[in-house]
Amino acid sequence: SDHYIIQITVPYNPPRHANTTHKLINWDAFRTARTALPDTPIADIDAWVQSLKHDVHHNTRHIETTTETPTLDTRLAHLWEAYHSILERWKGNKHNRTLKKRLAALQTQIQQHSEELCRSNWGQICDGMAGNLSSKRAWQLLRHLIDPTRTKSATQHHVTRLTHEHIDDPDTLLDTLQTTYTSPGGPIPLPHYTGQANPTLDTDITETEVRAALLTLRANSAPGADQITNSMLRNLDDQSITHITKYFNQCWREGNLPQSWRHAKVIFIPKPNKPLTLQNLRPISLTSCLGKLLEHVVLARLTSHMADNNLYPHSMVGFRPHLSAQDAMLQLTHDIFDPLLPGHTKAVLALDLSKAFDRIEHQAIMTALSPLNVGARTYAYIQAFLTDRTAEIHFGPLSSPSYTLQSIGTPQGSVLSPFLFNITLIPLARKLATIPHLKHTLYADDITLWTTHGSDGDIENTLQEAATLTQNYARTIGLSCSPEKSELLLIRPKNHRCPRSPIAIELNGDPVPEVGTLRVLGLHIQNDGKNTTTLKKLKQVAGAISHLIRRVSGRHRGMKERDLCRLIHAFVLSRVLYTTPYLQLSKHDINALDALIRKAFKVALHLPLNTPTDRLLGLGLHNTIGELVEAHRQAQYIRLTQTSTGRYILDTLGIKIPANDPTLLAIPRPLHRELLIRPLPRNMHPSHHEQRRRARAKALHRAYGPQPDAVWVDAACTGDEATAAVVDSSLSALLTLPLPPDTSPEAAEEAAIALAITRTEARYIFSDSKTAILNFARGRVHVPAFGILDSPDAPPPRQVELIWVPAHSGNPGNEAANLLARGSLNRAQVASDRGFTKERMHSFSELTQAHRALRQLYPPPHPSLDNKHATLWRRLQTHTLPSPLNL
Repeated sequence: SDHYIIQITVPYNPPRHANTTHKLINWDAFRTARTALPDTPIADIDAWVQSLKHDVHHNTRHIETTTETPTLDTRLAHLWEAYHSILERWKGNKHNRTLKKRLAALQTQIQQHSEELCRSNWGQICDGMAGNLSSKRAWQLLRHLIDPTRTKSATQHHVTRLTHEHIDDPDTLLDTLQTTYTSPGGPIPLPHYTGQANPTLDTDITETEVRAALLTLRANSAPGADQITNSMLRNLDDQSITHITKYFNQCWREGNLPQSWRHAKVIFIPKPNKPLTLQNLRPISLTSCLGKLLEHVVLARLTSHMADNNLYPHSMVGFRPHLSAQDAMLQLTHDIFDPLLPGHTKAVLALDLSKAFDRIEHQAIMTALSPLNVGARTYAYIQAFLTDRTAEIHFGPLSSPSYTLQSIGTPQGSVLSPFLFNITLIPLARKLATIPHLKHTLYADDITLWTTHGSDGDIENTLQEAATLTQNYARTIGLSCSPEKSELLLIRPKNHRCPRSPIAIELNGDPVPEVGTLRVLGLHIQNDGKNTTTLKKLKQVAGAISHLIRRVSGRHRGMKERDLCRLIHAFVLSRVLYTTPYLQLSKHDINALDALIRKAFKVALHLPLNTPTDRLLGLGLHNTIGELVEAHRQAQYIRLTQTSTGRYILDTLGIKIPANDPTLLAIPRPLHRELLIRPLPRNMHPSHHEQRRRARAKALHRAYGPQPDAVWVDAACTGDEATAAVVDSSLSALLTLPLPPDTSPEAAEEAAIALAITRTEARYIFSDSKTAILNFARGRVHVPAFGILDSPDAPPPRQVELIWVPAHSGNPGNEAANLLARGSLNRAQVASDRGFTKERMHSFSELTQAHRALRQLYPPPHPSLDNKHATLWRRLQTHTLPSPLNL
């Protein structure tokens, strides 16, 4: 052809940044709209849910804002304008060396100025985080900077990659996920209840229990398929809470649940530190938040029932109140590192139950539930909870139709799932306790067995018997032990001349591999007695945090000293204190950990790494590893005294801790039914949210100050004395009550509330103790308060509302109650030894702060100073500022 293409024009529209839309819900208007609805019970739960979502949508404002983008810089615009002008001239005269040099110079200037703009914009972001570490967005950004591979966007990217790998056959992908992580099929009949009647657990659900459950809901939990969020439930009006309580009781009596509460939307997230494949995903079941609210109510009853009757074996520490994984570490390392047994072989066997939560049989759960005597209604509820469950798979843009599940597995993400799994392993824990010289702990599906007694042959026989017993029991409940993922650690005595016979453990005929480093609940134990693995990981964490600090703070702008210290506590010290208190630290290890902590604080303060240690300690900003470990252990021991299992652990380890009586007694049910406790406000830290606290204190005084049926309570404890006080709306003293000298502050605050309930006619009771109010909401208080509530001369129960008021925030009633309580104490009295135990510092923060205060020599920089002058102040204090005097 004689036609030639001279020019091709392709229209190009640069991408515009999409506008972001923010939702602003007027919860007051929402509650007003709900109150105006007819006062009729819930007949159709799906229609009620639709009505709730309609009211939320009607009272939601959508605010559209543009995405944050850098503003136009005039100098950069002029540089680009000059560059393009000279470029056009150069195109007409490409041999002009002067124009070419000017173009190169302009390119360099544009690059340098662009880099400066990037630094400036990043500095503005860091300045915005300064003083705003209470916001969710700040912590999300910080976690993204530490590890970008674990953010939500990175997770979505990984899911998209897997989806694209199977884009040709999406149905096969969904089928693979269904069969791998769920169990499609039909249910099987579950056994009937064979236990004893339990009128306490089977009684009707009270509105107080529902409100107490609402207090525990997390506002950021993902909703289920019905799109009801916890924020909607936490902001319900009184009439709606009454209606939902009645509907809960209807389900409770009939032993049936709506199908929407038994439906799960299953999503997946990649497992960290594993190859990105379909076999390395973690399923998350998103269920109805309304159904989970009822689960919270039932779980609270079951938890109290298990604690009151000591139904849990002491070796089970997972998913139980006031117990944690560190309690298992404490028992294990106490025996493994026992210096009294230097010449004995010590063996630790960690067993892995394959896909335990996904494969456990419902029949095994119900069989284990009956002997606990939970009552027919409770049993029927859990049976309905497990029966006829349905699910739908969501993986990126793909989704499957709803399908029925088999009678195996507990939904991961459900409130009741950990409890149901725990009770199924109770018979296993009791059987393991019968094996001589064997010690064990069970934390959910992590089973740890160890022994330090006898010869190598005895140790092998003991562990093999325990492994066989565990494997046989697991088979009866639909599970199996994986010999490949199970591990054996042997700690042999050093410098032993006699040859040692091998110790081999088998599971189903396959040997369990012996390892040099065993990881138990995050604790790394080495067979050579060293801690190189732990120290290596901690140094990596500290290095990443130091790099983060350098990015978010500079000598001239960015986050300030106070916020940077919070970062170190959140990301470094928390990691250090998770495992190091349970290791046998050598002098070299202690020095390495102290150096690691000092380096992190030097980076935060912009001090040189050769800053003298004594000068750094004189700033009073950080603790040594010895002080941190001591405070952590003390706080853990105090926590363990609050439960029977914790006290058993302390007794078996020979640890004696003087503590107050931690017994919690159940509030009389008729009285508890009349208590009204609304959701407690969040983000009310005394230091970080002072303005919010003062605003709430002022609003409460304006609304309730003139009310004649409102009282304020407070308590004071010092030396050998403790007292509770009550004042009325006119700020006049009503009541004071001396309490036993060993009363804890928490118990004294509870006693003050109980005093106002039984000795006044008040309808509104204000207390500044969130812990005391939460204990009343849960229905369990300490002995002093229980004695007041259960006294023979206590009046008949009446409806009382407990309201939290911020302490020392300018509320006149709270200030008057505080003055009355403190004024009732004999402050001149000398504290005796018996009463002094109550004044000891028990919490971790109190102990560490006391150590820092004792050696602090230099004051902190004034809050008004910028980073440049604050850094100069710290360098002057530490003698690291270059000057002729220091040279």
